[in-house]
Amino acid sequence: MSQHTPIVDRPPLTLATKLLYASGSVGTGIKKSGLATFVMIFYNQVLGVPAEIVGLALGIALVVDAFVDPIIGQVSDNFHSRWGRRHPFMYASILPVSLGFMALWMAPSGWSHQSLFIYLLAFVLMVRIFDTFFEMPAAGLMAELTDGYDQRTALVSLRYIFGTLGALLMKIAAYRIFLQPDDNDAAGILNREGYAHYGITAAVVICVAFLAATLGTHHRIPFLHRPRKRRITFVAMAREIAATLNNRSWMALMASGVFVAIAKGAASGIGLYFAAYFWGLRSHQISLLVVADLVASLLGAFVSTWVGARLGKKRAAIVAFVCAVLSSIGPMTLRLVDLMPPNHSDSLFYILFGATLVHEFAGMLAAVLLSSMAVDLVEDSQIKTGRRSEGLLFAADNLLQKAVAGIGVFFSGFMLMLVNFPAKARPGSVAPEILQALGLAYVLVIAPVYLAAIFCLFAYRIDRAAHERNLKTLQQQA
Repeated sequence: MSQHTPIVDRPPLTLATKLLYASGSVGTGIKKSGLATFVMIFYNQVLGVPAEIVGLALGIALVVDAFVDPIIGQVSDNFHSRWGRRHPFMYASILPVSLGFMALWMAPSGWSHQSLFIYLLAFVLMVRIFDTFFEMPAAGLMAELTDGYDQRTALVSLRYIFGTLGALLMKIAAYRIFLQPDDNDAAGILNREGYAHYGITAAVVICVAFLAATLGTHHRIPFLHRPRKRRITFVAMAREIAATLNNRSWMALMASGVFVAIAKGAASGIGLYFAAYFWGLRSHQISLLVVADLVASLLGAFVSTWVGARLGKKRAAIVAFVCAVLSSIGPMTLRLVDLMPPNHSDSLFYILFGATLVHEFAGMLAAVLLSSMAVDLVEDSQIKTGRRSEGLLFAADNLLQKAVAGIGVFFSGFMLMLVNFPAKARPGSVAPEILQALGLAYVLVIAPVYLAAIFCLFAYRIDRAAHERNLKTLQQQA
């Protein structure tokens, strides 16, 4: 028998509720983009902290955060309050994430590298852990708001649209407003005061986005699943976790996500290094690539429901994944064999612009479909275990992804150290052989890891027919 009380006569989701729910992803997108794009270069190139120390702090925070995820997921799955299972955690996240993110960009002057390491680690941990208080319950909430096969893809795509808008519009604002270039810094990436203004603005937007999503879904609490009250021992909880995660399709998605996390973690901290140093792009060119990223990502999210409905989620995700990988490593590989136009040429920028369009469109399409495939695991798991474990399923997947992403982030700092990349270096002043070595390391890491991620997806088994069978079975049980 299911250990959750079924909800009857649930009213349909209104457009306003969908938009407010998805708006929370604006804050999550800004947080992810800021940590991935600017933290490494701010602490390494602006503050002078060695890259391997910055990478170590980011990696430790990711690993710690990864082990917090399943705890929050399992607790929120079984939590009882007059505000339901999810919303108390979402409310509790708002101020800590906003204030912690703002503090990241206001590091004190004159501190030693060791002191800045502790400062960075403390506030990254604060941001990541309390963001989990929002993101894990919010992700679990998605499976409760709708159970339709295509409707879930639409809701996931809406969250990705808002997350993309938040991340990329704030990134455009950083390049166009806050990080102003000067004679010694054509890319504008060394402007310390600009990072502080960026942090304050981003923190305010994060606070508003989280509050809007939490308040905007508060009225749905009476129509959400309610776990039955029970006393459970630690051993019994461990057995329930093991039983929930013993699912072949979940393992396939998890393994794919692990490989993606390794690749993204390795690339997250050095993307701006490639733009400013390897390709020699100027501030306005970097911001134009962000615009291309924004347009292509939104288009990918908009068409994801249509593509998934016609090709099937798994098949469409695999095709999109292949296109994203090829467009990511293609320009870098061609430069390494001296088949790309020289830096500062118009043709180089046009090629990078086109590659960005393809990569972000395909990457967003794959991301939405993979997330929707993960939501479809909820009913499959419920049939096998008798429990709805949305939070646990998403949190366990995040645990492994974040843990290995921590290794990848640390490795990004290690790569910079390995090639002797100088600190506080002006764009255009780094030796060509150092840049070549960095590009080669990037390709050798990214290509095989992404191929492994694609291969794992073939073991996923839940298609439209299987999902509809699961829903029918649960209706009969209810």
